Amino acid sequence: MKRVRLVPAIPTVLPATGYADIFIDPATGQPRVSRPDGSVVQATPRDILWYREIGASGYAQQYYIAGQTSGGAFSDWGPAPRGYIYEVPHASGRGGRIDRIGIQVQTAGTAGAGTGKARLGIYRAVSDLELAPGALVLDAGQVDVTTTGQKIITIDQALDPDTLYYFAFWHDCATTGPVLAGVPWYCQAPVWGTGFWDFRDSTHTHVVGVGTYGPLPDPAISFGYGGPNGGAVPVIAMRYSA
Repeated sequence: MKRVRLVPAIPTVLPATGYADIFIDPATGQPRVSRPDGSVVQATPRDILWYREIGASGYAQQYYIAGQTSGGAFSDWGPAPRGYIYEVPHASGRGGRIDRIGIQVQTAGTAGAGTGKARLGIYRAVSDLELAPGALVLDAGQVDVTTTGQKIITIDQALDPDTLYYFAFWHDCATTGPVLAGVPWYCQAPVWGTGFWDFRDSTHTHVVGVGTYGPLPDPAISFGYGGPNGGAVPVIAMRYSA
């Protein structure tokens, strides 16, 4: 715990003058402020990433899309070439715990000489100022992408607050890659901005690695920034349990 003296320039979440104690709430891991009047408030402003439904409460089976920042009509994404690992950035906000991760196959892939499977997982960014995916957080396992429909894996994974993660998709269809549900590129967080050679270039929406299919590599294989495929970004969905 740290005590600080307040001045009028401090944001309005704090009183204008006096003293306040800043501490980490052990129940949530979030910074909190104990004010002179005895009230306790969140130390930082809450943005849209703070709020969410959990589990099957409220609207049953409520899922969230990695990296989505605004609404937009769904569109198809793909087919993706074999061997490419697609990693979509996702800011964790308040953090929490997720118990489902999944994709929606719109058009089935054709396995050919491959396994016909796709692997899902989560990476953590190298740091707040080096945004490439780094350490592997979770290899969630495989789903069959030679049939259509929702492909959901049950997991139990904590997400730290205020952390940039990457949700990964990697398929092994040798003949034809699957087509996934996607969202428009402009609905995704512009983590890396736009192309350095032309400010009119498409916003970079994800990272692409390339390698021989198998367990997700640790650390991530970063190949380059990806732009939208057909104007869309793949939907990798999650459900929060806490």
